[in-house]
Amino acid sequence: MDHEDAAELLRRRFGSALPARLAEQLMRRTDSDPTLLAAILDQVEPTANGLHRLAIRWPGELAAPVVTVLAALGEQARAVIDLAAVIGREFDLAIVERVYPELDVLSGLEEAASLVRQLPGHVFSFRQALAREVCYDLLGPRHRAELHERVAGALSSLGATPGARAATVVELAHHLGEAAALGGGHRLDAAAAAAATAGATADSQGLPEMAAEYFGQAATFAGRAGWAPGQTGRLMVAAGTARLRAARTHEDTLIGRAALTGALRMGIRAEDPGLVAAAALGFGPRPSLARTGARPPRDLERLDALRFALEGKNLDVSVVARLHARLAIEAETAELAVKAHALAHESGDPRALAEASLAVAALTGDDVSLTHAEREAAALEDQELLARAYELRGTAALTRLAALESDSSSALVNWYALRAKAVLSDETAFAGAAAQALTAGEVIDPVAARLADEHLRRARRPVDAPSPALGTLTAREREVLTWALRGAPSREIAEGLILGERTVETHLASIYRKLGVASRVELIMKFRVTEE
Repeated sequence: MDHEDAAELLRRRFGSALPARLAEQLMRRTDSDPTLLAAILDQVEPTANGLHRLAIRWPGELAAPVVTVLAALGEQARAVIDLAAVIGREFDLAIVERVYPELDVLSGLEEAASLVRQLPGHVFSFRQALAREVCYDLLGPRHRAELHERVAGALSSLGATPGARAATVVELAHHLGEAAALGGGHRLDAAAAAAATAGATADSQGLPEMAAEYFGQAATFAGRAGWAPGQTGRLMVAAGTARLRAARTHEDTLIGRAALTGALRMGIRAEDPGLVAAAALGFGPRPSLARTGARPPRDLERLDALRFALEGKNLDVSVVARLHARLAIEAETAELAVKAHALAHESGDPRALAEASLAVAALTGDDVSLTHAEREAAALEDQELLARAYELRGTAALTRLAALESDSSSALVNWYALRAKAVLSDETAFAGAAAQALTAGEVIDPVAARLADEHLRRARRPVDAPSPALGTLTAREREVLTWALRGAPSREIAEGLILGERTVETHLASIYRKLGVASRVELIMKFRVTEE
């Protein structure tokens, strides 16, 4: 059964598609085997996000053959296999040899040949996902944590060796996080730092859900390690902010807000105005009409947070400007927007200028301020700010159209709405409707039309471009293709999708073959031509 068939089985079992990472984890840990999947699905909570390893009880009759083989292994071979199970489904020989320099690792792997096989490039793999799962589950909690710690150490030392593959931030965060179960301040410090780094990496890659999870883990470890409130609180702000950006359900929103509220209170108790301001800004601006479809009510929690933050002393001018801009929109007070604009100019910070200009435009209708907001948001490549600017531009264009008594208002409204929607939700418009609306937009405001269209194209996912050959790709290959078309190297793709780097290379080779290209350059050019 391939990924597509397995995904369909999961959809039928649960009545709807599972979260992508949850489905991927289940398929990866079962090799998409329908018998294995059916045996464990009653243990699966369909709303889980799949970012954490699910605790699965493997049926005894299915696990028994693996247990029998493990019991027959010698002490050396068993030590090698236990370590391999901690590393993952695929594992580099160099890591095992770095952890166990005193063992004959190759002999141990040869003895366990019924469980593992060699791949190109000194890489080995468990023959079946279930074999790795059973081996890992049979490890005692302490022994498992000790092995995770040793793997983290080996990865770190190998990363400093010329020619060796450096550990990914996700790998280190995983192993150091598991090793933290052994306790001790130094382990908690290392786990917190690694999780924070993984969170920052995920955030920079546009993966807010993953960023929220890692920042949350970092805050937990930092709290247990006794970090200063300012440090722990800022990790909570990062987690809450990312959670709100990734929110798909009301529960997600509540979790994100709870983290920010906790950081806000921590900042107030610690008399840390910077932390209070960061938490207040983390709540985000008042939702735009593009998201809600109607004017949202005042958010008292956000309002109070902004007012608390503005009571702080010695804040950076740019931060004060952003706080005033957010408060102006929330309280619908033009005077505060003008004050924010003056402070933003004083600071020279482009984000403060963008937010303050947007607040002035929203509350006064000033077209010059809106143009400034568009330019600053475009320079920052901030899709949320751009969408809000497009929404205001669309409203202004409607007024101009009404004055001209033009009959193209519906097309222009549709065009701006499509752009706001595409930027906010990563959905794309139908090509014909978008082209007609772009023509109407150019008639009314050619500069704004071209600016919006340029950033819509930049926000679009390349795989949305029509191509008959895409239908031949599996779900995983399409996911890898999306990353590849962004220019991400194999290592970055592996980190983002939690795959082995060699597995990514295998997927890329399959993609090249199916799409009739020979290299990454040809692949990107093919889709660029298709889109144009």
